[in-house]
Amino acid sequence: MGLIGATLIASAMTDAFIVYDFLTNSGWISGHLISVVQTAFVVIIGIAAAFGRSTPEDAETAAAFDPSDLSDHQQVLSRLDDLFAKDGLHRSEDLSLRRLSRRLGLPDRRASEAVNRLRGVNLSQFVNKYRIQDACGLLSETDQSILQVALAVGFASKSNFYREFKRIIGLTPSAWRMAAQDKIRPAENTEKRA
Repeated sequence: MGLIGATLIASAMTDAFIVYDFLTNSGWISGHLISVVQTAFVVIIGIAAAFGRSTPEDAETAAAFDPSDLSDHQQVLSRLDDLFAKDGLHRSEDLSLRRLSRRLGLPDRRASEAVNRLRGVNLSQFVNKYRIQDACGLLSETDQSILQVALAVGFASKSNFYREFKRIIGLTPSAWRMAAQDKIRPAENTEKRA
């Protein structure tokens, strides 16, 4: 907080000097001063970012968590699975790592690390797999449009839905729906003959 305050005071003093320079010297020195001060501010901000302090809560959590402990990762993954399977949290279009971590009561990176280490995918791919599983159910059980299905399972756009569906399933949603309906039809015809 002290660095920010000092930077704000230095900025105000620079502004005051620039006004004084314009009043007395028609701004003759101001251009050079602005260049020097802005460069100094960029350096200060860079140093502050590089040596940023973590909160006591982050340090406490990091100390309590051993990233090599796979059982801890498994617990996090189980909690994620429960949130998705029982609560349908993966269907939320505005789901983010921050929101998910808050819901789990964990630091942001912890959920991501668990998914990366145990499932070998990033968190976005993990969430999208749940969404696509739900989409398959809706595509086979309802006559909703592809867009309606995409929005219902948490995708913000039809194009993202198509891309992820094809990546995970290997077919487009409409091709998968047709294949799923073809599997259902022979079973219906067999029942009618019996």
